[in-house]
Formats: sequence, C-alpha cells, structure tokens
Amino acid sequence: MNIKNLAQQFSGRKLGELVMHHYANQSATEAMNALAGTTLLLPKDVQPKIADRVDEVSPIGADPEFWKADCGEAFERLTEFAISHFRDEGIKIGEEDALNLFQILILNFTYTAHRNPSSKAFIQKSVGVGFLGRLFG
Repeated sequence: MNIKNLAQQFSGRKLGELVMHHYANQSATEAMNALAGTTLLLPKDVQPKIADRVDEVSPIGADPEFWKADCGEAFERLTEFAISHFRDEGIKIGEEDALNLFQILILNFTYTAHRNPSSKAFIQKSVGVGFLGRLFG
C-alpha cells in the first residue's frame, strides 16, 4: 500500500462528499459498528488512543474549508499527521494503519452527521449542496 497512490485515487472529490456518501449508504448503527470494527484492526497499543486522536481532529470540522478540501489531499495530510503523531509517541504505525485511522475519522464524522442533523447540514452547505438538497438529502 502506498499513501501517495491512494491519495491520487481519492482525488477529485471533496472530503465532505466522502462523508455524505457514507451517510447515504450507512445508518448510524452501521457507521458505529464499522468504526468499532476498524478500530480493532489497529495495533493494540494504538487502539486506546483513538478517541483522543479523533477528538483532536474533530474541531477542524467546524471550518467549511475542511469539507471543501480535495479528498486526496485531505487523506494524505491526515494520514501523514497520524503517522508523525504516533511516531512522536514512540509508536510506529504503517500505511495500512494510517488508512484505517483515516477511515475511523470519516466514520466518526458520518456517525456525527446521523446523530446531529445540523452537522450534516453544515457539511452539505460547505460542499455546495443547496437548501432543498440539504432538506431532502
């Protein structure tokens, strides 16, 4: 697996569109189950630290520019952040682990959108979905 190659595959769509894709295809329960399952794929020494990492990233979701970002660029930026952050803690994670961490973030935002309709509307507005699309989407 290569993060640069994966980033290219994600390119061309907005990050918020990826979350809305998951939202449309997963219920809140399915997103939460996927979140828990993906967490179990991570190394044992990383798993207890996931909630703190998600909490560190979540506030940037309040910035509309975050949701407008190219998904490939956001993927690369967030996975590199995860790798360097855990390296600073003395934990080596691989690219597959970084991909799983990115997926955890996406699933967390998906779950939040299900639980908080204003979060969903904010993401949609940020990526350019009009009022009627937000109302019925």
